[in-house]
Amino acid sequence: GWGTEHVRRVVLTGFGGSALLALGSLGAGAPPVYDPVKRTPVIAVLRDGIGERVALAFVYAGLAVLGMAWLHLGRSLRRGEAGTDRPRLLRVAALWGAPLLVCVPLFSRDLYAYAAQAQIAHAGLDPYSVGPVSLPGPFLDEISGMWVDTPAPYGPIWLALGRAVATVTGDRVVTTVLFMRLLAVVGLLLVARYLPRLAAACGADPRMALWLGVLNPLVLVHFVAGGHNDALMVGLLVAGLTVAVEATEERWVAAGVVLVSAGVLVKAPAGVAVAFLAWVWARHLTGRAVLLRASLRTAAVSLASVAVLTAVTGLGFGWINQLNASGRVITWLSLPTGLGLLASIPTGITDVITSENPVIIAFRAGGQVVTALVLLWLWLRAGRTGPIRALGIGLLALVLLGPVVQPWYVLWGLTVVAATSLSRRAWLLAAGASVWLSMMITPQGANLFLEWAPVLATGVAAIVATYTVLGHEPEQAGTGREPVASGA
Repeated sequence: GWGTEHVRRVVLTGFGGSALLALGSLGAGAPPVYDPVKRTPVIAVLRDGIGERVALAFVYAGLAVLGMAWLHLGRSLRRGEAGTDRPRLLRVAALWGAPLLVCVPLFSRDLYAYAAQAQIAHAGLDPYSVGPVSLPGPFLDEISGMWVDTPAPYGPIWLALGRAVATVTGDRVVTTVLFMRLLAVVGLLLVARYLPRLAAACGADPRMALWLGVLNPLVLVHFVAGGHNDALMVGLLVAGLTVAVEATEERWVAAGVVLVSAGVLVKAPAGVAVAFLAWVWARHLTGRAVLLRASLRTAAVSLASVAVLTAVTGLGFGWINQLNASGRVITWLSLPTGLGLLASIPTGITDVITSENPVIIAFRAGGQVVTALVLLWLWLRAGRTGPIRALGIGLLALVLLGPVVQPWYVLWGLTVVAATSLSRRAWLLAAGASVWLSMMITPQGANLFLEWAPVLATGVAAIVATYTVLGHEPEQAGTGREPVASGA
């Protein structure tokens, strides 16, 4: 059983939302150019004219239903209703994620880019010096013109995994894309496994951590349906933090540093976490200059593991030169970019919305300086605030002050913050922002941030929904205790 009748209804409603998303993806998702199932009767209907609009309606209805079910589940959790224990929540996550595991890619075409980069590595070319254009074939046709010349901006572990996938799937686009999605799902499984343990170690409620970090619609649509490799980075990050925080001996802290460093070799932002692990290591040392010694040990282990893991992949360090590849995307959600857009208006520059805009370039450079100062300040205070909370806030600052913000980037910090005790206000903000951001990318993967009507409409909808469902819940003590499972 799923617990109380109310919890059961909420769980089934969420599953209905996921199923609607999967159905809508057939006509409104981001299918491959050469689509093997285009002629299938049901799918053909959803692909032209009015059918496409129906499919689009399915996707948005599915998102709304899934978002509402998630908010209601959060309310049941706050009230400690039967059926909201940890094992049940993991089953709910599996149920809600299942339809998205097999849907057409939604809200992003990144899976096709990953597949193309995997083919390049498999063909023996250097993915850090050539772009998809160097390997003509079925994968090149899937890449948007903006990125065909761009070398891979991801770490060697990600590309080595992609190379392994390409070895198995050959040049079949759909199979490759589904396998690349499974790599993201592995990341989400790591989060599901370790995030509740990290929350327990931080004195927070493990169920709330699962609710915010795994069952979240923003997580399900971008880490499962969209298949972003951020999922694997976050999974390794959470696993490493948990192993380090739970450690009773220094060698286990070192093991945590190795796992986080592996996350860096999927995607670079995980590197911020290595610095905060120095505080965790320092707890195991006595004597003088504890933090300095801990920092040196953490840095040594991290650099050694990066060197060894990179050598094992055989792909070299070319990825370090590619870290700013995504800078061509313009969205005001990035504070420096937004300020740059505002400041450009009086200058009379005709083409404001471009990464070549000198005002935006200047603001972005300033943003990177501010980011470094904010991270340093958070690091110095981590002894007081706790390293995990400080890291979560630091990752959120890194995203909002960075040159480019995609909605799922927020999950880098939000997942870590989910393992800490949140005030009621922070909890409401996290919930509302998640619901809003999950609606800010079109099913084909276009960004809606520069169009004011959808921004306002979805923003108001998210605020109203979140406040209606969760706004009257009392402050909850972060005991970390779980309700007794009943009716199992």
